[in-house]
This record gives sequence, structure tokens and C-alpha cells, in this order.
Amino acid sequence: MDLSAWGWSPFFQQRYEQLQQDRCLPARVIRVDRGAARLATPEGDRFASRRGPLRARAQDGDAPRTWAVGDWCAVAPTDDAERVQVEAILPRRSHFVRRAAGRGVAEQVVAANIDLVFVVTDLGDDFNTRRLERLLTLVWDGGASPAVVLNKADCCGDPEPLREAAETVAMGVPVLVTSALSQQGVDALRATASPGTTVALIGSSGVGKSALINCLLGTERQRTAAVRERDGRGTHTTTSGELVQLPDGGILVDTPGMREVAMWASEQALGTAFAEIEAAAQACRFNDCLHDTEPGCAVRQAVEEGTISAERLASFHKLRREIQSEARRRDEHLRREHERKTYGKFRQWSRQHRRARGED
Repeated sequence: MDLSAWGWSPFFQQRYEQLQQDRCLPARVIRVDRGAARLATPEGDRFASRRGPLRARAQDGDAPRTWAVGDWCAVAPTDDAERVQVEAILPRRSHFVRRAAGRGVAEQVVAANIDLVFVVTDLGDDFNTRRLERLLTLVWDGGASPAVVLNKADCCGDPEPLREAAETVAMGVPVLVTSALSQQGVDALRATASPGTTVALIGSSGVGKSALINCLLGTERQRTAAVRERDGRGTHTTTSGELVQLPDGGILVDTPGMREVAMWASEQALGTAFAEIEAAAQACRFNDCLHDTEPGCAVRQAVEEGTISAERLASFHKLRREIQSEARRRDEHLRREHERKTYGKFRQWSRQHRRARGED
């Protein structure tokens, strides 16, 4: 099997050679189901489970310790011809990360080594420019390039105002209007997924991601379901991530719906998503201007002059507060984990010391 059809490139070849694993083969994770994965290898599809010393075999501090859809790995053969052992995961070129759902402090890698991310929304009740800003920030943070897809054009009499609204928050990002039902805009989507390009779709459930995948593939591969009439929300028809080869040579990732979109990103990515604010900030009197009450703030002046909308600046402030809050949560979590481990080691040492002295 020619792995270039799965996105193998000189970038990954170089990192694979650095592993110096002579008995291994390169492979890409094309599907993950709970603790098992299906991988594409030069010898065909193989399977692996999360048993064995995978976590201990990360080659360096940058190497992932758990796999995600889209990861490139070094795999070794086993006694079972259909199964392989994952020896190492190659460093990722890009990734899409969100905070795992719930109250815990943990990240969830939705997909890895993505070139282009389609941020899908519909032209109905799901359309929300603030959500688009949030998702674009997450995409920029992962190192991929975004494109906004406004789906279900057949349900919207005049999509032009919503397209213009999307362009105001997605500056420099392609905005495509599509309809999976009428095939409108599908050719434009296909044109972006050139051979070897990995494309991911993200967005709320019910916006038509699975239907768009069916259009791109030309077959009913993904099960689709109508949105609920009582609240207009979608049902989750996709429960696991998977890489799918497109007829024209691209690779597409289908991911579960975004049930919880928390800001697991950096302030640098926020600056990319709000490029006009970042550009105006260069003229602020203070380098660390927060664009709030500081004198000589060029960003607030731009808002007063109408070149930056007040809603856009308010959204910037809100997302920055969320990012900073998440950073504090992570720092506090790491501090507590460090104290727990340190105190646990002290208790163990103290117990052993007392036993040695015959006090226990």
C-alpha cells in the first residue's frame, strides 16, 4: 500500500527515520474505537489495542503518549498477522484539541496531523458568529488552517447576509455556502481536499457533517438523521473518529459532534483568530495593553471609529478570560498533582523509616 494516499510526506519520513526502529513499519491511525485502533500500513490494514508499553515508549518529550485518529506511528509485527504492536507515535504536525467534557482538567485530542479543518455550521438556528470565533481559535491553536462551511443553504431563503456575517469574524478564511441536499458548493469542498491533504470537519451535531461526507464520497457511508423538531438540535449519528479516503485523493476525518466547546487554546491563537485586534494593538501606548481602561489604547480607539465592532472586542475579552481561566485551572491541577505525588513519596519514606527503627 502506498502510504502517500494516507498523507505520508517527507515531514513524517524524517521523523520516522529518527526513531531508528529497523523492525518497524510506518502506519497511520485511521479509526479509534474505545481502546482499539485500525491502522493503515504498507502491508494493508492492521489492528492494535492499547495494551503493552505504549505510554513508556514515547521517544521524547514532544511525542504523544496516546494515539488519536490521524496519528502516524511506528508499528512492529506480532504473532497474529492481522495485529501489530504500536512501538511509538510520531510527533504531530498539527492537532485539534478541546477540553474533555465534564469538570475535570484534561485535554482531548479529537484528531491529529490535519491540514485543513472545515468549521461547519448551518444557515439556521445553529448559526452563531460567537461560536465561529471560538472554533476558529481552537483550529488556529492546533496548527491547521480553517475554512468556514455554511451548510443547509436549501433551508435559507437568502444566505448572503449570513455569509457576510461569517466573513466579518473569519477574516482571511474561506467561507463556503453548501447544501448536502442539493449538492450546492460540494465541488468547492472537493477542490480543497487535494491528494494527500487531510481534512477534518467540526461543528455542532445536526449541522450536516455526515451528510457532507456522503456528498464528498458519493456514497451513503455515514448514517444521517433529521434534527429534533422540539428544539432543532441534531442527534449524534457519529460516535467515533475515522479517516476516510476521498475519490479525488484527499483524506477526510469525521469527528463526533462538539457537545462541549471549552477554550483549550493559547492567547497566541486568539490573536490569530482576531487578527484585526492584534494589528490595531501594535499602536497601543503600552505593550501589555489589555484594551480595557488603559490610556492610549489603539484598539478602543478603533472601536470608537467603527473599524472594529464593539461586539467583536467584547467576544475577544470573553474568550481571553476563558483561556486564562483554563490556564489557571491547569496550573492548579498540576500543583495539586505534584503535591499529592510528593506527599505520597514522603509518607512511603516515613513508613519505611519507622519500620527500620522498629517503631511500627
